This record gives sequence, C-alpha cells and structure tokens, in this order.
Amino acid sequence: MKTNRQKQKPLHRSASATLRWWGLHAHLGQFLASADGLAILALLANATAKTVDDAERPQWYAHKRILLTAAVEAAPFAWSTPHYVGDWLMRLIVIETSFGQLAFHTSEHSELVATLPAAHGRRWAGGAMQANAYKIASAFLDYETHGEQYEGWIAQQQH
Repeated sequence: MKTNRQKQKPLHRSASATLRWWGLHAHLGQFLASADGLAILALLANATAKTVDDAERPQWYAHKRILLTAAVEAAPFAWSTPHYVGDWLMRLIVIETSFGQLAFHTSEHSELVATLPAAHGRRWAGGAMQANAYKIASAFLDYETHGEQYEGWIAQQQH
C-alpha cells in the first residue's frame, strides 16, 4: 500500500505538467486543494492528450489516469456507466462537481471503475468538455479568486 507521500509525488508531477502546458502553473495550489480542482486538472490533461502528437499522447494519458484517480478519490460523488464510442465499449466515469458533470472515457477493465458505483438511473448530461477545458479552468479560478458563483456553470454554457 502506498503512503500519502508516495501518492503525492506523481500527482504533483502530473498536475504541474498539466498546468504548465496551459500556462496556469501559478495556480497549482488552488487546483490541488479541492475536489473540483482535481477533476478540472484531469479534464485539462485529457484535453491535452487529444491535441498533442502521437509520440506525446501516452505521457498525457498517464497524467490523466493519475489526476483522474485523485479526482475520483476526492469527489463527493462519482459514478460509472458503460458507454460506446462507435463500436467500442468503454466506461464513462462521471464526476459530479460544483460546475456540473465532468466525464472521462476509460477502459472497461480499469481498476478505477471497480471502485465506483453504477449509474443507477443517472445519465450523463453530455457536452464538449475537452473543447471547453480552459474556460472551465478559468471559471474555477474566478470562483477561487473572487468568490463568484459557478454552480452549474457547465450546464449553463450548453444552453
């Protein structure tokens, strides 16, 4: 079993790399200090993985896995459901945040999936979260810095 200190090193390294990529490294402490921040870090790493060239992609998906695990562990509520991407069966991990739902595709056999409850009638709201990752991160920082209301922000952006 890993100690908290051993878990924090890869988490810190992945969070730092992700925020550096997005020019947000100065806000590392704010993102690491909350469940919403951790979920947004996972979203940013996932969005990065989708934009880098093939040689860098495995590294960014590794960052996503580390950050997603931390986000799920910190989240007040997260769940998973089967989800098809074309003909390929995957798992969708949904983290309920103050912003709304953040969702992540993962392998059907991911160890993380085994720790989560099933959907039990819940539905993913959908949306292009990776495309809006920077906006979501900026809204989070606005809230953290200025106390602005951001509850349900994702849902408001989709209407």
